[in-house]
Amino acid sequence: MAATDSPQTLSELRTDFLNRVREATGVSSVNTMVDRYLNIGLKDMHMHKQWWWAERRSQIITKVPYSTGTVDVSQGGTAVTGTSTAWTTADSFGNNNATAGDKVTINGQDVYVVDAVGSATSMTLANRYVGSTVDDGGYTVYQDEYALASDFESPLDARLFSPERNIHLIGPKEFYLRFSRNNIRQAPQYATLLELGPSGSVTGRRRVIFGPAPDKAYMIPYRYITSNLAVTSAGATQSQLSGNTDEPIVPVRYRVAIVLNAAYHWYRDRKNDVRSQEMKAEYTDMVIRISNDHVPEIADRIRFLPLTRVGQRRVVSRRRYGSASYPNVDWFDQLR
Repeated sequence: MAATDSPQTLSELRTDFLNRVREATGVSSVNTMVDRYLNIGLKDMHMHKQWWWAERRSQIITKVPYSTGTVDVSQGGTAVTGTSTAWTTADSFGNNNATAGDKVTINGQDVYVVDAVGSATSMTLANRYVGSTVDDGGYTVYQDEYALASDFESPLDARLFSPERNIHLIGPKEFYLRFSRNNIRQAPQYATLLELGPSGSVTGRRRVIFGPAPDKAYMIPYRYITSNLAVTSAGATQSQLSGNTDEPIVPVRYRVAIVLNAAYHWYRDRKNDVRSQEMKAEYTDMVIRISNDHVPEIADRIRFLPLTRVGQRRVVSRRRYGSASYPNVDWFDQLR
């Protein structure tokens, strides 16, 4: 399909949709409903596949742990007083040496969350200190949780958070089994994603926690799928289509798929099974064609990985793959 045949803006998508479902144009209430279904179609299109146009890159620079000076804290208290500390001073990367949300260990004991930092020599713990009263004790403030990009929807790779740093992505349950206290500071090897719910009118921002906690500043690049599926005429990205001149991030030649998917949901909700199945079939066919348009990277291609068995000589038949051939038995125990 040529680019000129495909709708581009929300207004054009709406017109195409109305023509397909044979609804009157120019009716405000209908337009509002159509826009809702177009956004449903756009969102649904990105829920079931990681499209290459939605891939984004970002990076995290981890914070340097801070342990200069000593601290006093009373058993059962939350106030921590520092001597020769500079908690409100920024490090070389612009991060204050101690901030709310950081973790702190005192005399190498339990890990506490910093609730607030009042000055260069005062901080408040989120929970009461359960150890014995400390005078001039050693401590370390460090950070193991980091905010992800504001448009982070999902990781590009479900197994590796950062291939460049070889940081493996695991589930929260496994992570906290491995790092129940996470008070050891080394080069991060594992990560898990944290979901923070909304607070008032503020939308929660997804975070990542590393284990072990970083022992110095690391630049950790990562790739992800964006949640910003639309862009305004001024170039601002947003999560959905709203203005008439807004455009989806889908390449122009593929945007008719949004209309087809929206029409499928439209007919389905109106219990018009015949038309809904027709639109679903058209949409599915379009998705297949879009997928075939994109040449996958070598790492994304299906590969047979033969399992070498020393001492086994009998070969029933052989299967050729590329320039090599392998026994056509059960040696192919992995398909990637």
